[in-house]
Amino acid sequence: LTDFGAFSLAFAAYLIVAGLSRAVTAQPLLIRYGDVSNSDWRRGASAATGMALLIGATAAIVALSIALVADGSVRSAFLALALVLPGLVVQDAWRFAFFAGSRGRAAFVNDSVWAIAQLSMLFLAITLGAGTVFWAVIAWGGAATMAALVGMAQARLVPQPLAVRRWWREHRDLLPPYVGEVAANILAGQLLLYAVGLVAGLPAVGAMRGAHILLGPLYVVAQGVYLVAVPEAVRILRTSDRRFNQFCVATGLALGAVGVAWTVTLVLIPRDFGTALMGDVWDPARSVVPIWGLAFAAINLGTGAAIGLRALAAAPRTLRAAALVSVLSFASGVSGAQLAGLAGAGLGYLLAQLLGIVLWWWEFRGGRRDHIRVDLAGATSTPLLETGTPGRR
Repeated sequence: LTDFGAFSLAFAAYLIVAGLSRAVTAQPLLIRYGDVSNSDWRRGASAATGMALLIGATAAIVALSIALVADGSVRSAFLALALVLPGLVVQDAWRFAFFAGSRGRAAFVNDSVWAIAQLSMLFLAITLGAGTVFWAVIAWGGAATMAALVGMAQARLVPQPLAVRRWWREHRDLLPPYVGEVAANILAGQLLLYAVGLVAGLPAVGAMRGAHILLGPLYVVAQGVYLVAVPEAVRILRTSDRRFNQFCVATGLALGAVGVAWTVTLVLIPRDFGTALMGDVWDPARSVVPIWGLAFAAINLGTGAAIGLRALAAAPRTLRAAALVSVLSFASGVSGAQLAGLAGAGLGYLLAQLLGIVLWWWEFRGGRRDHIRVDLAGATSTPLLETGTPGRR
């Protein structure tokens, strides 16, 4: 459980870097390259993956610095992470680039390459007696690096780090708010993990990550829906405000229902099966699954509003909602951990996410109102379109 806690800290560090990379690469790709010509998509994909490569290389230097001052399993985990971070971040960027270009099959193939290579490398490491934290990270990140190279072949593109300045200039209206939003999410996610570790120790971190693994399918579903839903919401918004609102509400409700259903499923899993699956991690992780599962379901309910705000390009409202929910999540999670350990951290986090549902949909309502106001102003100033037909409203 302690070694798994060390791996969890390295994985949390990767999520921080991936989140920052997505803020400056994936979000502009999904919003502005979801309905463009192939030549524009190629230009955007090469610049975005170049930015991701630069972010990954910079983060690798930071990870190496952490490894030099740490010891034990934490040192091993971060040393391995430094070697594979660039490949991990670039592979993540290819996924978003493919979905932005309506190439979901390419994204599926690329992630499949990662999964198969990762399982093969893990099996080889265990067979050779190298089932340590270091080789676990190497297998995971090395496989991602392989998939990143495959992504280049699939797209017939090479990342262009020299296009970073142009990318920032073209999307500077979106990037600062989205970076701020990611920073807020890091506070409520990965930094909360570190804080709970300081309060309750590495075994508590391992138990939390174990619960997150069990709830991982919820993240997979939400991430998959998000990748498809943002470009689709952009297209719907161009034709009908009413359908746009219905689409976002239905998406949030469906994801919330999936969260509740999966949590109930985990609660019903027999203990013997869970122990065979996760060993010593099962009991502590299973004890907090109901609380964390309901928290994830609450997050999913708010995802419908987040998708809508992305399509509206309402970056300030997205930032405000994310910042408020994140501060509440961190404060209540750490306070709960101090009062009642791991269970207290989960309960505090759940309460914050329930309030977050209200905050996200309140901002979504404001974003729609702003959008309608702008459209009405445009229709008043320009009653007819170029074709001579009446405006949509």
